[in-house]
Amino acid sequence: MKKNLAETFLQNATDCLKVYIDAYLSECAKNVPGKSLSISEQRLIAELKRKNIYPWSTDTLLALYQQHFIARNTLYRLRDYYYALKLSMDLDVKGVNFSALTENGNTGSYAQQLSSSIPGIEDYYLDTGNFHRATEDTVAELLAGFWKRFHALDEKQAALETLGLSEPANWQEIAVRYRKLAQENHPDRGGDTERFLSIQAAYEQLKLLHKAQ
Repeated sequence: MKKNLAETFLQNATDCLKVYIDAYLSECAKNVPGKSLSISEQRLIAELKRKNIYPWSTDTLLALYQQHFIARNTLYRLRDYYYALKLSMDLDVKGVNFSALTENGNTGSYAQQLSSSIPGIEDYYLDTGNFHRATEDTVAELLAGFWKRFHALDEKQAALETLGLSEPANWQEIAVRYRKLAQENHPDRGGDTERFLSIQAAYEQLKLLHKAQ
């Protein structure tokens, strides 16, 4: 994608989610004034898909990565806008939480919340080259790497547990179980995106271990 087209796409995505979030916050504030409000990443992605913001990949994993990346990129791009409205944004794995800033302005907390506890996470999502360079293979490797870094000391055991299996499960059992869980938890069928990605990450990790045997 050429630079100008890429910037236009990113701006369109930002504008789309800004309108959606503004409307959501306004409506919720009428019903629960003064309360912290949350928006799941799944809802943001559903809005991007509804507005046909981007021709997502036909590969399920790559498409999910693209949607997740753009949702996160947009939230980081919008942070100054919401900070000017005296709203603090707290990003977690499920989405974003909004709460009113204190009268003196809690800027330190604001910066820390958006940066998350993972070093370099903000820079990663603001570097759109990561989005444009992503392929089916790199996303599969990314998931496997994510699993190694954040989810497992005993990689095989943790991955098997995610799929509801235990030793001594063979590769055929793993593959059958993966297909069943992936179908049941697919976001397009109403499944939870986080659960679906954890299933994919576990499967990719087990596949790497199987190939290494």
